[in-house]
Amino acid sequence: MSTSSSTFSVIPVFSGEHYHIWAVKMRFYLRSQGLWNVVMSEANPPPLGANPTVAQMKAYEEEKLKKDKVITYLHSGLVDHIFTKIMDLETPKQRKFELMKMKDNESVKDYSNGLMDVINQMRLLGEAFTDQKVVEKIMVSVPQKFEAKISAIEEFCDLQSLTIAELTSKLHA
Repeated sequence: MSTSSSTFSVIPVFSGEHYHIWAVKMRFYLRSQGLWNVVMSEANPPPLGANPTVAQMKAYEEEKLKKDKVITYLHSGLVDHIFTKIMDLETPKQRKFELMKMKDNESVKDYSNGLMDVINQMRLLGEAFTDQKVVEKIMVSVPQKFEAKISAIEEFCDLQSLTIAELTSKLHA
């Protein structure tokens, strides 16, 4: 009796819940496609030198295409109502920033540190971030259990001048 083994991989779909599970699945999916390095570096391929060979031109075009493949896989891995929120974003790091949510069992410090890691990577790529944008992101991405603290912060603090450190301190208290 002969059996054939075929590898069929389905793109993991993020429905708005359990981001951390989807992120791990998507990371391994992109690794299996040879594209995870594109997400991590976001660097463009080096320009072709003078008089490139046909093989060099083909390799260059394939490298340029990898970023579009990653974006296509990420778009395919989102339900429509989430996709519409991020469809104008250009880089995987921008998408990661927009999709990041604090897990129920995650500390405020760990979440804000992870968020700042992504933001700092984006800043290195020329993206501008104000403290206010980061404060807003943290306030909308914390779990339900922080709702009372968020309401108090919105009522009693000047959100225009609230720093990231002040917000994380207030959420941690």
